[in-house]
Amino acid sequence: MKKILCKKVLVISVGTVIAFGNLTWSVSQASKLAKQREIESFEQEKVKSSELEMAE
Repeated sequence: MKKILCKKVLVISVGTVIAFGNLTWSVSQASKLAKQREIESFEQEKVKSSELEMAE
């Protein structure tokens, strides 16, 4: 009886660790994507402003 309980606890804890790892990974991926988007939009703004200066 105790062995079965220990196995269940082990499986649950391993599952929790894996789920937490996946969550952290997806959050880090999302923040990387957000930073990339910020950089891209910043570069687009720079291009737009330089085009406006050229037009003047």
